[in-house]
This record gives sequence, C-alpha cells and structure tokens, in this order.
Amino acid sequence: MTTTPTTGFETKFTELEAKHDALQSQVDAKHDALQSQVDALTKQIEAFNINREDIGIKQEPLEKAVEKPAKKPAKKTAKKELSTPEFPLPWTGVPIQCCCQGIRSNYETYTQCHHAPDKDSKYCKACSKKCDDTGIPKDGDVNSRNEITKKAKPYIHYMNAKKLSQKQVIEEANKFGITLSDDIFDKPPTTGKGRPKRVATANDSDEEPLQSADIQVVGLLTTEQNSPSSA
Repeated sequence: MTTTPTTGFETKFTELEAKHDALQSQVDAKHDALQSQVDALTKQIEAFNINREDIGIKQEPLEKAVEKPAKKPAKKTAKKELSTPEFPLPWTGVPIQCCCQGIRSNYETYTQCHHAPDKDSKYCKACSKKCDDTGIPKDGDVNSRNEITKKAKPYIHYMNAKKLSQKQVIEEANKFGITLSDDIFDKPPTTGKGRPKRVATANDSDEEPLQSADIQVVGLLTTEQNSPSSA
C-alpha cells in the first residue's frame, strides 16, 4: 500500500493546530475555574441576603461615577441703590425729598439733615427726638429754614472742618440733581487778631515827645544833734 507523503506546509499547519487546541484547553480550564469561584461567591452573598445597594455597589455606568461636580453659580453682587448723600450738602432753598426734612446745625451752617427718614415719618430718629410740642426739631425743618434768625456760617466753613474739596461737593450734589452756585465756595473775609492798628491824626508829628524832667526831692535825712531847743 502506498501513501501520499504530506508536504511541509501541511505538517506545519498540523503542529500549529495542535498548539492552538492545547492553549484553548488551558483557557477553558481557567475560565471554568474562575466561573466556579464566581458561582461560589454568588451563593455566599445570597445566603447572607446582602443587597448590592447596601454595600455601596451601584449598577451605574462608569462615566456617571466620575462625573464632574457642578459649578456653583456665581454670586450676584447687589448694586447699592442711591439713597442719601454721603455728607450734608449746602442749603439751596430746595429740600432733598429722600432725606430727613429736619435742619441741623453742622458747624453752624444749618443744612438739611442728610440721613434717611424713619419709617412713617419725615424725620430721622435723631431729629424726631429733638422735636418740640409743635412737632418740629429745635433747629427747624426745611419749611422754616429761611426763617432762622441765627447767624449761619457759610458752607465753606463746614467744608474746611470736614476737609471736603469743591469737586467732592459738586459731584455729590449732581447725584441728586442739585446745582450749586459759585458763591457757595467763596472764602469768608478774614479778620486780623490782636489790637487794631493806631490811625495817625493831624495832631501827630514826627518829633519825639519831650521827656519829663526828673525831679529830686531832698529832705532831711538826719536831725541835727545840737539844734537849739525852743524856749
């Protein structure tokens, strides 16, 4: 009986196929072993009645587990509403409606109170405490400001005391629609201190006054010892 000899290619293919079968057997064996372990663990979990959620195991996609935390919304800064002036403004005869309607003596300038009025009142708490029986503060209100008989100092006196510049006052007044005249910022006339200077008269001359002569009075210093006695 004659047999057909196998070629070299068929021999190589047979060897590779044998190796593949051997590796496949090893993989199947490891898979069966791992599957046995999984089955055993599953039975233990079922025996203890353990719920996956109780031990923190969630069946969620991995993407959700590593989800980035949401950004906190940026805080909105509330805009400060314009309510009252930062300092008393010069009295122009027109009151500021959003301010207390009382008059205050700010360094004797008698300006409108720049504080906000109290609820259900036209005066602030401080001015309300100074009201008399007529219901008007002791320094008056915006309606009686022009009737004040006390001598009021110019507003420049208050500016110097508070170290306010003309620019600051004008800008603050513009916020409330108040137009200030230039004479408000005029400096008051200064008066010299000390004695007033002597005014020369027609009787004054350039000659120096005569000095009074020194008068010496000579008296008896001692009494003579041998003076004659009276008879």
